[in-house]
Amino acid sequence: MNHLNDTRPFPIQIERGGDGSTIPWWLAEVAYKSYARCFGRDQSLERLAERGGFGRDELVGLIRKEWEKRRKAHDVTGQMNQFLEELAALLRKYEAKLSYTTDDDGIHVQIGNEDVCIGFAGRQDMSHLVKADGAQSGTEGVDSECTSPL
Repeated sequence: MNHLNDTRPFPIQIERGGDGSTIPWWLAEVAYKSYARCFGRDQSLERLAERGGFGRDELVGLIRKEWEKRRKAHDVTGQMNQFLEELAALLRKYEAKLSYTTDDDGIHVQIGNEDVCIGFAGRQDMSHLVKADGAQSGTEGVDSECTSPL
């Protein structure tokens, strides 16, 4: 059967004060692809139908791939949290401190009496600091003062 012709009813969960409704099975398959990418295939589409189907908002979010976007954002947040936890562990291990200055050369790492600059945040693109006449604004000596250990 052509999947767009599969019009078997797929249930939509009953909202408070409302009646249950259905959508064509082929539309549920579209939503299920997004569902499976986010939550796995532990529950088949058939099993979801047996359990009452998708909620209305859930269905819209799955079709619009909003759940996938949230999942990706969550993954990035998780990676950032892991990075920060590992950075914090390294700072504790080496009794190091991080600082940031806007008036000279950016980010510094201090261990004991040693202070090393690791550069401007976004140092690769400092074009926004170049004045219209081509003169540098606030970046004088960055490369000579700041040797990156990275």
